[in-house]
Amino acid sequence: MNKNILTKDFLKFLSAGGAIVASFVAPNVAKNFRFLLGDENFVSWKKFNDSRVKQVVGRLKNRGLVKSQIKDKKVIVALTKKGKQKVLNYYIDKIKLKKHKNWDGKWRIVLFDIPESKKAARDALRCKFKFLGMRQLQKSAFVYPFDCREEIFYVASFYEVGDHIFYLEAKIDDIEEKLKRIFGIR
Repeated sequence: MNKNILTKDFLKFLSAGGAIVASFVAPNVAKNFRFLLGDENFVSWKKFNDSRVKQVVGRLKNRGLVKSQIKDKKVIVALTKKGKQKVLNYYIDKIKLKKHKNWDGKWRIVLFDIPESKKAARDALRCKFKFLGMRQLQKSAFVYPFDCREEIFYVASFYEVGDHIFYLEAKIDDIEEKLKRIFGIR
């Protein structure tokens, strides 16, 4: 069994559920996750057994990705800030911006003013926005025709610059026809 896949699955589960409460001193720890089986929105826990769960939690704690505390004879396991960042890494390459058949007439404009101390993040953000299909209006201004707020702030969180991002919905009369041609909107 691949250790990395189990670690990734465990972190993804924690990111979806926030925390795991398990009685790690009791047998059948993996039964605590039975409610996840068969739900396609969550990781299948069939591959976990009690010793494997304890092993994965221990390794993640050693790496500083999770923290745990004991409360009422139960162990509560949750992601640390470093763990949350690691989960973002798993999804960043899979993110896509939605395209709809019908356009609502509003442009989504993303502005940012990222300090020089975060130049590498700023440059990476620009590249990611271009890769996602956004169009650059100015050095720190991008446009997209469909709602992409969630994806933009996910990417900004990944690069740790969310506080420097502004997301607007507006009409752009002077260059609208040009933008419509660029994005193939009629």
